[in-house]
Amino acid sequence: MAIERASKTKASNAEMADCYRLRYRINYLINKKNAVRDIEKVIECESSSFKILTYQKILLLLELNLIEEATSLCRGALETLSVDDPARLVYVYGLGFNCDLVQEASKHIDAYDEKKLREDFGKGLINKDELRFFYETRCFLNIANSKFENAHKDITSTIDLAPDHSLRQRSIRTIVLFLMDQRKEAQVDFDTYLPLLRGRVLPVQDLLEVW
Repeated sequence: MAIERASKTKASNAEMADCYRLRYRINYLINKKNAVRDIEKVIECESSSFKILTYQKILLLLELNLIEEATSLCRGALETLSVDDPARLVYVYGLGFNCDLVQEASKHIDAYDEKKLREDFGKGLINKDELRFFYETRCFLNIANSKFENAHKDITSTIDLAPDHSLRQRSIRTIVLFLMDQRKEAQVDFDTYLPLLRGRVLPVQDLLEVW
């Protein structure tokens, strides 16, 4: 009803996007196939949110067990962006961990020019979160490929970027050290970040991605 009314009154794209987003939330609970169409409509009306909405659509397709379609969407999105565009990272991540195509995702992450990303960060062309996401994604791919030393370097790079806000990354590094069979170093790392918890629950849900 709201969408029909908005159409008749020639509502703005932002208003139409809000209507479709509301219907998506309802359809997600009662009819996920219709929810996919709602996301597509939101993307049409709100192109600025293309990256996150497309990834949301990929996750929804996977929930519907439409793996080939989700994989195709990931690959298609990757082809539309330049090799070192940080926006590609979310699809590399999706391809590797949601579509279980770790080897393919690894080739995409290896295509990034780390030096250029660092230079772009220094120039303010990309932000700290994008650079951290690059290292964390590559870390997880290295873990999946049993390249634990490389994973350790990557996760340490994320900690160096934000030493005061790295609880998740420190806990991941501790696990990587255990995987490397460096138990003493892992204990030291654990003892270092343990006071940072300050009564918080260990982020187990985040760490499940490591496995």
